[in-house]
Amino acid sequence: MLKDYLKCSKDEAKHLKENLCKGVEITEKISLKTFNNLIKDLINRTIRITNDAIKRSGLNISEIKTIILVGGSTRIPLVKEFLEMSFNCKVLNNID
Repeated sequence: MLKDYLKCSKDEAKHLKENLCKGVEITEKISLKTFNNLIKDLINRTIRITNDAIKRSGLNISEIKTIILVGGSTRIPLVKEFLEMSFNCKVLNNID
């Protein structure tokens, strides 16, 4: 059920936010495996978009030697793992 909400349109998300929660914050613990399963499709979609942007730029993926990640969600281990597998290069997420 939660997975369906994560895939909804912007209008549906707005409707859910306004009508479902009504200011109530829900906190639930989930396992890392469950979390990774919930975000896997989003990571794959992001990698496809990144691949397309690289191709449109005229670069070859083999020319990319290092990827530097910034921002909070880049600290998710699955993001780094998928990038390393997809681009076969070094992925840095610990630069201050």
